[in-house]
Amino acid sequence: MGRIDAVFTQLAPQFGQSIMTDRLALDEAASWLDGTRNGELKHREVLVQSCQVQERPSVGVRRVDAMLQKENGFHSGNWSTNIQVSQMIRPYWQTECNGRLFEPGRLRQSDLKPAMESIWNSVDDLFALDKIQERLERYATTTRNASGLDEGTTLVRVMHLREKDTRHAHPSPVFTHGWFLIGERGQIRHEVMIGHSRICLAMMDRARADLSFERFDCRDLLKIEDGVEVFVDSAVEDRVRQNRMPDTVMAAPRG
Repeated sequence: MGRIDAVFTQLAPQFGQSIMTDRLALDEAASWLDGTRNGELKHREVLVQSCQVQERPSVGVRRVDAMLQKENGFHSGNWSTNIQVSQMIRPYWQTECNGRLFEPGRLRQSDLKPAMESIWNSVDDLFALDKIQERLERYATTTRNASGLDEGTTLVRVMHLREKDTRHAHPSPVFTHGWFLIGERGQIRHEVMIGHSRICLAMMDRARADLSFERFDCRDLLKIEDGVEVFVDSAVEDRVRQNRMPDTVMAAPRG
C-alpha cells in the first residue's frame, strides 16, 4: 500500500495533535501563521509539518467509510464525531486547575467521568474501562517525569453511529468497536477491542494508524515555541502574502 501527502499539526500537549490528508500543508501552516500574527489564534506552541502517511484502506462498509472520509479519520484530543468520542485525561499528580488546588487524582477522575458514566456503555464497555483505569493507576507510580507528573493521556471510544431507522432496536445509538488509551506523543498505551467482526477489526486498525501519528518524510513548515516564531519556511511566508492579495486588481481609470 502506498503513501499519500498529509499535514501534521501539533499544539501544546493539552490541545493534542492531528493529521489531515484533505488539506495542503502550506495552506495549513499559512493559516496558523497568519492567525497567530493577527491575534486571532492564541496558541503559544504550534508545530506544522509537511509529511506523508500510509494510505488508509477502506473498512468495506460504504456508510462507515463515508463517515471516516467526512471526519478525516480519528484524532487525538477532545472530539465528538460520528466515529469517535475522546477525552483528554489529566495526570494523576496534576492538582492545579484555574487557580485551585485539588487532591491527587481528583482532576483525572473528573476527566474520566463522562466515559465511565456514559449511557452508551455496555457491560463490555464497563469491563474495558475498568482495565483502562487499572492501567492509569500503574502510570501514576511508574511514569512520573522530572516535574513529578505522570503522563497525560487521551481516552478514545472507537465507534460508528447506527442508522437512524435501526437505533430504536438497540440499547445504544452507537456501535462501539473498542477503546484506545493514547500517550501524549501518540504511543498506544492500551487498547481493548469489543467484538471480532470484520468491521471491528478494520475500524480498530484504522484508528490505530491515525492515532499513532506514524508519518514519513517530515519537513517542518512552522514552529512556534512559547509564543515566539522559531522557524517559518519561506514558502509559508509566500502563501500568507498570496492569501492577503485581493482576488482582482482594479484597472486605473482612463483620462
